[in-house]
Amino acid sequence: MNNRLKFNHLFFDGLLRSPCLLCITPNSSALGLCQPCLDDLPWLPDALCSQCALPCIDKVCGHCLSDPPYFDACYGVFSYQFPISALLQDYKYGSKLHLARSFALLLKNRLPLHTVDTVIAMPMHPQRLKERASIKHWKLRACSVQSKHA
Repeated sequence: MNNRLKFNHLFFDGLLRSPCLLCITPNSSALGLCQPCLDDLPWLPDALCSQCALPCIDKVCGHCLSDPPYFDACYGVFSYQFPISALLQDYKYGSKLHLARSFALLLKNRLPLHTVDTVIAMPMHPQRLKERASIKHWKLRACSVQSKHA
């Protein structure tokens, strides 16, 4: 490795590495979290309904069988519990836009990309949208998720 590459590696991976978003230790990953904090997140179990993404034993839950939703599938990554709930509120209401990359990477790492056509944001009530109209982070970001089809 030449000197310029060594410098870039040390500078960007070492000096500019941000601390963990949760515990402030200096050894965070590209996701913005250290491994112990990443392991402790409220991950959803693997046994989820393939339509609504709520935990269930079977492939499709009883509710989706009796009253199917108007969409084909839904994917979830986390249960809405601390610390995810606090991070999402910081992102939404505290204008902590740097969290967008971490959320996008966590979602991308968990989604079955080969089956995803589009990722959409949950719709907001028109009054909420009006209140936040000046905040630019409501755009779907290019760093989020890209689907690759063969």
